[in-house]
Amino acid sequence: MIPVIFASSLIVTPQTILMAFQKSHGSDGWYITLTNIFSLEKPIGIALYTLLIVLFTFFYAFVQVNPEKLSENLVKQGSYIPGVWPGKETEKFVSRILMRLSVVGALFLG
Repeated sequence: MIPVIFASSLIVTPQTILMAFQKSHGSDGWYITLTNIFSLEKPIGIALYTLLIVLFTFFYAFVQVNPEKLSENLVKQGSYIPGVWPGKETEKFVSRILMRLSVVGALFLG
């Protein structure tokens, strides 16, 4: 749910700022264009919102589960993932699994 919150805040913030200029620039072309881009009632706004959700899903997943650090911690603890060599192979394995899970999660959230 965090990616949805991040994406919605990046959509709502420009809308709020644009509302301050509505009275003086409401009929200007740039104002109308930006309002359409950040509107969740227009197809471009919905596409932007969905894209942001997908991007934040990948970003947040890799920030939360850092494959390099996870691999280092497993080596320090003397642990390993069965069938995977410790070190760089573990990092690649975790990255691959995280990418697959993030694709499914991003599609679901989007």
